Amino acid sequence: MAITGALLDAGGDRDGGVVRASEGLRRAVGALLRRAQQAGAVRDDVELPGVHALLAGLSHAAARGRLDEEARTRLLAVVFDGLATRAPDQRRAG
Repeated sequence: MAITGALLDAGGDRDGGVVRASEGLRRAVGALLRRAQQAGAVRDDVELPGVHALLAGLSHAAARGRLDEEARTRLLAVVFDGLATRAPDQRRAG
């Protein structure tokens, strides 16, 4: 639902196209997430609802937060770092 809201905020139509686009994005991201986890690039404990929420939040922040390119780049680096797998000696104590 958060992505649907972001698409509507960005000017999407309310006739169902936004809902279809949101569901298509959800399926595509789910497939990419599974492949990335199978390849060992993304942590196994990351689940689609969390990634979906990150996408919605980042989209909202980029659209509304007026972040400059450097800030967006840093923000994405933090997100990608948090999703990435790590060797046991590189994991931070929780």
